[in-house]
Amino acid sequence: MRAITGLLLLLLVPPGTANAAGFADIGYGPHPVGYRSLLRSDPSRTFVDDGRVVGQRPVRIDLWYPARKESGKAILFREYVAADGGVTAVKPELLETVMRAARGAAFGEGSFPLVVYAHTETCKKAILAEYLASHGFVFASPAVLGTYDKEIDPGMTDVETQARDLEFTIGTVGALAAVDSTRVATAGMSFGALSALLVAMRNGNVDAVMSFDGGIGSTPNVENFGFERSPFHDTTRLRVPILHLFGPKVPGTQLDYLRSLVYAERYFAPFEPLDHSDFSGAAVFTDDGAKHAAFGAVLDTVRSFLNRVFRGSSDAFPSTVETLAAKPAPPTIEEVRHLVRHRGAKALRERLQPYPLEILRKTASWLNDYGKAAEAREVLAIAVESYPQSARAHFGLAVILINLGDSMKAAKHFARSLELAPTDPLLDEAARKRIIDSAAERLKLLRPLDH
Repeated sequence: MRAITGLLLLLLVPPGTANAAGFADIGYGPHPVGYRSLLRSDPSRTFVDDGRVVGQRPVRIDLWYPARKESGKAILFREYVAADGGVTAVKPELLETVMRAARGAAFGEGSFPLVVYAHTETCKKAILAEYLASHGFVFASPAVLGTYDKEIDPGMTDVETQARDLEFTIGTVGALAAVDSTRVATAGMSFGALSALLVAMRNGNVDAVMSFDGGIGSTPNVENFGFERSPFHDTTRLRVPILHLFGPKVPGTQLDYLRSLVYAERYFAPFEPLDHSDFSGAAVFTDDGAKHAAFGAVLDTVRSFLNRVFRGSSDAFPSTVETLAAKPAPPTIEEVRHLVRHRGAKALRERLQPYPLEILRKTASWLNDYGKAAEAREVLAIAVESYPQSARAHFGLAVILINLGDSMKAAKHFARSLELAPTDPLLDEAARKRIIDSAAERLKLLRPLDH
């Protein structure tokens, strides 16, 4: 990586020079870069501003892409600043800087992988976006906008809102001829990485996740946000590679949660000189040469990761990158349902490794809802055999046995769930109390029938 020097990598281009190379020594690729701002609205959602509904949710999408040569009008840095209302504090002499991208340039020939990115101001993410577009990637990012206010509210409500904005962006930009919608990566900086990961968990069309010092790299943040309580949080569905770029000295950095995502290949890339905000692109606004060089290495690492995922390359990572291999993932609920539909519940016994308890419980509930209580009993019997110390497994089997009229066996499993519940480590306090109270009540009703 060549050294990056000078404020904002400092521009060697005189103001007003069209289609200039942009930042010095940043390692741009061979593609000219185009930029467009797409003003869209999501008709499935309303937007509340200052306490009142003002219409459909607006989604402004910043779009950078490989372009044709000599088309479009060169972007000045001040146009990126103005895109977010001119709120970013920058040195006035930077505002007339000619950027890499040309506004409205024609799309380049071919179709390119799509990177959708959450969080940060347009003028900051433009550094990463122009770089990736020059290397043959389409980069699309919805503007930051809260759920009930223009300002983002760090919490699960706006994690979900931002995730939906990313999904809307994938659908909108993915329809363009220049985009290969079968090759998609989600990305986010800080708070945005939570949304990027959530999109990957619940959509099968995401091939990779990138986190720029994201909240997923702080286990306390994950816990405080209640991220794992999202109805869409499911680590068994996360089977795509994850690149987490982070500052080891950033307060709150703790990778335990990322290490727990064992069904995904994970890459942890530390960049010692960078503070949290530097990962937004702000590193290039400083006079610190070490930060410039580190952010240049961030760009190289991101490009190598995407080339590996989408182009099958063997690009090398920095020696400091830690790689964790993925473990074989258990079947999803859909795969289990498919097996049961076509071969019956007994086919679940053929698997050497036990199915996750939650998948067995959901499968039994699905079967029971569709009037297949006998099949549900078989699934929950497998659950009890696989997890004999689970109060939930015994309680669930007892309920099904009641439905099938087998009160004696039901009483046995209610009693066992009552014994296990006080010390079952998989129960939270609400579930523990519910099982204890319900099992005790059911036993009172059933025990007279045993005599």
